[in-house]
Amino acid sequence: MKNLKHLLFIFLAAIAFVACEKDDDDDNQLQTVGNPGTFVAVAGDQKIDLSWTKPSGNLARYSLSYTPGGVPISLDANTTTHTVENLTNGEVYIFTLKSVDGSGNLSSGVTASATPTDGSTGGTTGDNVFMGDITFTTQAELNAFDPKYTYIDGVVQITGPDIDDLTPLANVDSIEVLEIFFNDTLTSLEGLNKLKWVGDNLYLRGMDDLENLDALSNLVHIGKDISILDLDKITDLDGLSNLRSVRSLYIGTEAWKNPPKARSNSALSDYCGLKGLITSGTISGTYYCDNNLANPSTTDITNNCP
Repeated sequence: MKNLKHLLFIFLAAIAFVACEKDDDDDNQLQTVGNPGTFVAVAGDQKIDLSWTKPSGNLARYSLSYTPGGVPISLDANTTTHTVENLTNGEVYIFTLKSVDGSGNLSSGVTASATPTDGSTGGTTGDNVFMGDITFTTQAELNAFDPKYTYIDGVVQITGPDIDDLTPLANVDSIEVLEIFFNDTLTSLEGLNKLKWVGDNLYLRGMDDLENLDALSNLVHIGKDISILDLDKITDLDGLSNLRSVRSLYIGTEAWKNPPKARSNSALSDYCGLKGLITSGTISGTYYCDNNLANPSTTDITNNCP
């Protein structure tokens, strides 16, 4: 009997070993694929032409989606271009392209954005693109900004104790980097109402009299991070209700520092303006929220906001 039990144990162990070997083989057969490379969006009249390079790995197809309004579509694995038509001129469109392998696994995806235009005033053409960085430290400098520009391809810094009016930027719809900080008399961001696209970072800090972010209601895309720090009078983030693409959010904390630095928004308690961004699933980095009057999680916002 003892020998029989020993033989049974050896038999069961052998079966387990074979099963493990099979699992390992199955894992080795999982198809993987990388992200598409060099994803570019070029605007035309009511259309945007997309192009990319083929990824490495066992590619079966692509999945393309865009906001606003785009239902995900499947593209053939052999194509590296696609044109999206019947778009609205002047609207910022954000495209996400993902690789799909033979098992249906999706890559993390790459993004690109563009604004269709018919070439008339208001489009992003050579004549209305300001190339380079610019810093405004006085209201007079801001007032002197040429209203013909709609796109600033550089870092824009707005910082100065007497700046109280951003309307000289009223025609700007796209900025590569925007930093507004230490403006003691600025009560609103009126003048940024046409802003739809920030290519890199949006940094807002140290404006004691700023009452809200409502003028950013047309902002759809931030390429990297948004920082909302030391804004003691804002109570809500309703001005960000149309934001649909961002990497990370830093609200009340410089979490990128070690240790993190508290930058409280002492009256901020209403985060429902972020619900659309959160439910769209386009926060590619992390949501950092601390040191404010209220510090809800993304789950709190999703569950408690209408």
